[in-house]
Amino acid sequence: MEKYLSKTSPTAIKVAAIYEGDNNLYVKDNSIIYYHTYSGIYGNSLYLFDGQLNDYYISSQSELENILYYNFINRDTEYTIRLSEEFATSIINSSDKNESDINKIRRKITESFSNYINETAVLYFYKYNNEEEAFACNKASSGEFDYTIKIGYYDVDECLIDIDDFNTSTITQAEQIDSIKPYYEVYDYSNDSRTNNTYFASDNNYFQVNVTTSEQLYWAVENNYTPICTPNSRAELIYNKAKTILNEIIGSNMSDYEKALSIYDYICSTTTYDKRSFNQQLILPSFKTTHIPSFYLEGVFLKGLAVCDGFSKAFSLLCNMEGIDCVRIVGTAVQNASSENHAWNKVKINDEWYIVDTTWAELSSGLTERLTHKYFLITDEMTKNSHIPNKYRNKFLNYPTSSTAFDFYSNYTLSHTYSDDSTKTFDLFINSDQEFIDLIDYCFLNKCEYIEVFMERYYVLSISTNQSKPTYTLVGNKINSIDLPSYQILSCYYANNDYSCQNNVSGCVVVIKIESILTSTNQLNVLVNYLLEEQVENSYQIYLSKTYLDQIFTSNLTYQNKIENLQNNYKNIDLEYIGTTTTYNSTLKAYLVKLTFLN
Repeated sequence: MEKYLSKTSPTAIKVAAIYEGDNNLYVKDNSIIYYHTYSGIYGNSLYLFDGQLNDYYISSQSELENILYYNFINRDTEYTIRLSEEFATSIINSSDKNESDINKIRRKITESFSNYINETAVLYFYKYNNEEEAFACNKASSGEFDYTIKIGYYDVDECLIDIDDFNTSTITQAEQIDSIKPYYEVYDYSNDSRTNNTYFASDNNYFQVNVTTSEQLYWAVENNYTPICTPNSRAELIYNKAKTILNEIIGSNMSDYEKALSIYDYICSTTTYDKRSFNQQLILPSFKTTHIPSFYLEGVFLKGLAVCDGFSKAFSLLCNMEGIDCVRIVGTAVQNASSENHAWNKVKINDEWYIVDTTWAELSSGLTERLTHKYFLITDEMTKNSHIPNKYRNKFLNYPTSSTAFDFYSNYTLSHTYSDDSTKTFDLFINSDQEFIDLIDYCFLNKCEYIEVFMERYYVLSISTNQSKPTYTLVGNKINSIDLPSYQILSCYYANNDYSCQNNVSGCVVVIKIESILTSTNQLNVLVNYLLEEQVENSYQIYLSKTYLDQIFTSNLTYQNKIENLQNNYKNIDLEYIGTTTTYNSTLKAYLVKLTFLN
């Protein structure tokens, strides 16, 4: 067999043994690695990285980068590699610095680590104050081209999950409000439940690896290992929790698109962006950035608070557990003329790769985040100026995306059956007033307080004489021009201030808040009759304007008394004063009232 195997690269062989027992035939399989002898122990230490089998015998720059990244993930603070004579000589000869050969080798390793490992918090791992101490690379006693690498990581094997109380003055934790219901909440599981499933695609990978930390878990699953979790470890805790979550939000008959959408919606709807400043001067001396759960799976699965590292690792983990190919991309994000380290994903749906960014999924206003799908299944072309992959990771070139986005907004459909037995179906791609009115009516009847839509650019601009105004201003002008029923008011909306492309059409993502703010008895009567006719749920929330209540009742009554008096005019409904106020038309107030239909 040996003559058929490569002499220059590691080779893996899988064999299966068939045996008989209980009058049945059984197959017992195992992975056998063919060990090379050309590099001694360094060729026998094998690991899988970026889909390729690697060892500790380093003969190229890419192999050097792989071993550094692999041991970074595992937080190995000391390990020994052997450089081939040719590779070591090329490093030494390529340097024009007047220094020793060992310093040239050390410098190459330092540069490779800094360039290749483009993790958000990587600079905060080093225990030492300079590169010679941080990367203590020296010749090993075993051979002329053997080098021992020592790296300090502040002794952080895994993050801490009980440090919520530090530096609270810089924490801005946003309130999470969905714009549309997450897909896993609207999917029909009645004949598609799998709550008892314990076996996932990630449990059937070719290679196995022992994992203890969440970082090792995410890396193993993305790189097609079956993770063997250390009992009672953080990896076991999170892997089991991930399985429970997938059983709750995924149906067995879902397509890969539906699974990816459910995973995207789950992460975005249950995890808030951690807006703390991670400048080390602002963190108590006893903690380092590498202690903070937001950079890890713990942020999503245990804390509900994460940055791009945690978001992207969670999406990768859950997708790959379901057998959906997904990789995490790290690099630079460019936004509002500034740049910073960032992480996002690429996922394969229907044999096409797409970009997904769960971190940038939400539109923010003050302390509020609202889920959108602007960064769900989009393309390289759409993000070429905002998402720049690390140029040193050749792996990132292996996943060119589809030339067109999946177009979530045209493919996401809603339907409603009216009292006359007619059924209307709606999507979220808006390019006409009637389509917009019908969708708002659907939201009104189905108690959707927020709705996310994609508004076609020329539709938005159809009433504008000044197209240079900010996008959110143009969207507001357009919405205010639509002739909605008198009892419906779109009291606020959020629009991203740039245009993107869906279905090869330019437009912008808008989140609209839908409220019923009534300003007259006639509007109230029309509303009550319409809701009765459509047989909606028993209770509903409306707002009655302060001006309206002041007009029909004397000023010496409280607003609760005014609502109670108004109730006397109706026999088929009950009006309960809640008291919360809202402001519309800039300054005019309205009071929240619970409207309940009486049997």
